[in-house]
Formats: sequence, C-alpha cells, structure tokens
Amino acid sequence: MAQGPVTARPPAAIAETARLVVSRPTVIAYLVVPPGAVDTLPDLAVLADDWNFAMATLGDSLEARGIDFALVTEPRLRISSPGAADVSFSLDEAPAAGYVFARPGEPPCIRRGPAELDRILAAAGTFFAHGRSRAMRARKACGLTKH
Repeated sequence: MAQGPVTARPPAAIAETARLVVSRPTVIAYLVVPPGAVDTLPDLAVLADDWNFAMATLGDSLEARGIDFALVTEPRLRISSPGAADVSFSLDEAPAAGYVFARPGEPPCIRRGPAELDRILAAAGTFFAHGRSRAMRARKACGLTKH
C-alpha cells in the first residue's frame, strides 16, 4: 500500500504546544507572553508575579473542590482525554490570557481574558456540575447563556 508524503511539523511548533491529559475535571489557566516582550514591556515582571500569586490561590481553591489545575504559557494547547478526540487550539489570540475548562470525554470550554477568581470558581462549579446536561453546562460556563 502506497503512502503519501508525510509533512513534519517544525520543531518550534511542537515545542510551543502544551500537551495535557485530562482524566478528571480540570481548569487550565494560561498566560502567553510574546517573544521579546521581556525587553519591551517594562511592567511584565510585575504582571507575571501578580499572575503567579493569583494562580496559586486559584489552584488551592480548585483543588480543595476536587478540580485539577494546570498552568500553561505556550501559545498552543493540545488536550487529550479518554473517550474524546484530541483537541488543539491557539491561546495567543488577544487577550493572550484566560482559562480553559476541560472534562474527560467532552469538548473544552475556552474563556478568553482575565477574570476575578470568584468568577472562575463559579464558572468551574457550573461547568463541572452534576445533574445538568452537557450542553447546558458548557453554554452557561462559557458565557453563552445567562440562565
């Protein structure tokens, strides 16, 4: 059987993709800093320090609720989970910070932009709630409905 040519991805593209295996409810926080930003954004160190502190607090709160937590700084994310096809997407669209809610076997929910910690905890509670349909959880947690 003849096979067509295989196009290899450049090593830089592979290295710039975060890969996560989701085996239980997980919130993924991301902050993508463009190359060279350290030299051009004087307040970047303060922003990164504040973000790290806030994410440590968020991670503790989520883990106390039985929800896994991960941090990503790469511009692309690939999520694998049992019962679903792998999903890849870009995280470096403006704003290049936000949250991804992932549950095994379901499509992830991407919320772009910064948010207060209590809003992220509430969204996680909604997205990972039992007793609601998958579609309703996703719509509400992703901000697609107010109900």
